[in-house]
Formats: sequence, structure tokens, C-alpha cells
Amino acid sequence: TLAQAPTWTHVGLGLSATVAGLLKLPSNILALGAGPLAGWLAQRHNSRYAMLVGTVIVSIGWLTATVLPDQIWQVVLMLCVISFGATMGTATVPHVIVGAVDMGRTSEAVGLMTVIRGLFIAVGSQIVAVMLASDTLATPDGHGQFPTAAAFRMAMMWIAGLCLVSILAAWALPRGQRDKAVPAM
Repeated sequence: TLAQAPTWTHVGLGLSATVAGLLKLPSNILALGAGPLAGWLAQRHNSRYAMLVGTVIVSIGWLTATVLPDQIWQVVLMLCVISFGATMGTATVPHVIVGAVDMGRTSEAVGLMTVIRGLFIAVGSQIVAVMLASDTLATPDGHGQFPTAAAFRMAMMWIAGLCLVSILAAWALPRGQRDKAVPAM
């Protein structure tokens, strides 16, 4: 949305949907290394440590995003940081869950995690949509609306705040004994 917003909004880059989608390609390629790195960190230290590293990285990405990048390279860099940290977290969560629950309950716990993640993705998407719609500019012809810089900043600050909460949650995870016994990702 940020990349596609018209430049007259003073926040958008005015890119087509195709080009805006292509901006995500470098971050997707870079994120291929995040899962193995998370597994290596979990094996070398523990899952809690790997999750902490991922949550710190994604938090840095979203905090950086609040300055609203206005160059394509800045958007690509921001997406790379956010995707790398988020992928580390996504790769680590099942490992943390398996290490924290009774062996006979792992499938239930991982299944519940999947349902909860899907629920929060849906709710979070709607909250961000409401935030972006809360402050808009009308198009010059009056037939459309685009989010303002304040709306983008509010949404990104909300996401960054939740990322900081995730650091605290990762920090609060127990340093389980079973962590080392769980096979590496």
C-alpha cells in the first residue's frame, strides 16, 4: 500500500501493483536463510535465544519503517529486515512449543498455535486496515481515498509496539532442559 500510494500523498512511491510486488522479492530470497539461521542458533544456544534474535530483528525493521521510507531502496531494505526477523520467529515458534509441552501433547499444541496465528493474522490485518482508513486524503477528482502519512505511521507504530511486546514474551520463555534434546530444525 505504501509503495502504491501516489506521490502527491507525500508518503507513497506511486508504483504499480506489479512493481510494488517485486519490491518484496529480495526480502523473500533473503528470508530463505533466516530459517536455517534460526535452527543453527537454536541448536547452538536454545530456541528461546533464536526467537529473541528474530523478534529483535523484526522490531528493528518495524521501528525503522515508522520514519516512512521514501526511496525504493529504503523500502526494499526495510522489507528485508522485517521478513528476515519474521521468518526466524516463524521457524522458531514450533520448536519452542515442542520443547515446552508434554511429549504426548505436541501435535495439539502446534495445531493450536497454527489456529491462533491464523486468527491473529486475520484480526491484525483488519486493525491495520482500520488504522489506514482512519486518516485519508481525497484524490484530486474526489473519487478515491488514500492513507495519510499519519495513518501509515500509526499502523507501523502499532505493529512495532507489538513486536516489542514479542521481545518481552520471548525473554519470558523458560530456559527449558528439553530444548537441547529436540532435534534441530
